[in-house]
Amino acid sequence: MAALLASPFARLTKSACGDHFLGRQTGGKPCKVVLMVSLILPMPRFEPALLESLAACVPAVADGLIREALVVTPSASSELDAVIDAAGCHLVTASGAPWALVREASAKARSDWFFVLTPGLVPAGGWIAPCGDFLAEDDKSVIGLAPLQPKGSMPNRLRIFAENSLNPLRANPALYGALMHRTALNSPRKSRRARLDMMLADRRRSTGSAA
Repeated sequence: MAALLASPFARLTKSACGDHFLGRQTGGKPCKVVLMVSLILPMPRFEPALLESLAACVPAVADGLIREALVVTPSASSELDAVIDAAGCHLVTASGAPWALVREASAKARSDWFFVLTPGLVPAGGWIAPCGDFLAEDDKSVIGLAPLQPKGSMPNRLRIFAENSLNPLRANPALYGALMHRTALNSPRKSRRARLDMMLADRRRSTGSAA
């Protein structure tokens, strides 16, 4: 897995131009020029599948959607350091709930737009274009939520399906995945929520983290 990354967040983001990117929609047609984002991965405990999340975001780095990646966690370890070095992303140390970790990382982020992703979750399918469409609206008062793909036992699949289908604009307490501006992060209760046209596959392997 490390060989697939080849430090893309250190290598590819050096060629990023300004704060915008020109993405590609299905069929190779260019989409709107939108703001670049900082990828923030809040990790209260080490997640073995962190590298899978980072690897899944490499195409967005190459397209210029993601300009940097920040992993925020209470403490470093040799295992985590190996992942950080392989991916070429930034490590931020902080403690607290996931939202508190995100706020700590946002203070060090270079962008005002953030793609917050739970380590171990992987954007599935053609997810870059929907993110580009959301960012092209440039509505700082809206948080875009990415629903979780159902997995596990049938009752758990039904529960997640119901959450995604019946109440897609809920507060997203599990912090699966979200696109947001710094303004919305600072005042989440005043922000509206919209569902992103994408899904997150669950690859988490740490104890107690899988939904």
